[in-house]
Amino acid sequence: MTEQPFLDGFLKAEAEARESVIDYDTWFRHKRNTALRWFKYYKMSKDPKKKEDLARQYNFLATIIRQKD
Repeated sequence: MTEQPFLDGFLKAEAEARESVIDYDTWFRHKRNTALRWFKYYKMSKDPKKKEDLARQYNFLATIIRQKD
């Protein structure tokens, strides 16, 4: 990974974010909102292959949420 000169402090901010602790409620809200977004895309999709991919992604996120409880 190379450091880009126009992103001052990026590596420091990235390290801080990586080491931070995320509470369960924040984690859960993020995963739930992401899963709902994928489900919305699934409902709007007309392509069967794309629909299958979106359903797989939604199920993956829903499984993660259920396992974390």
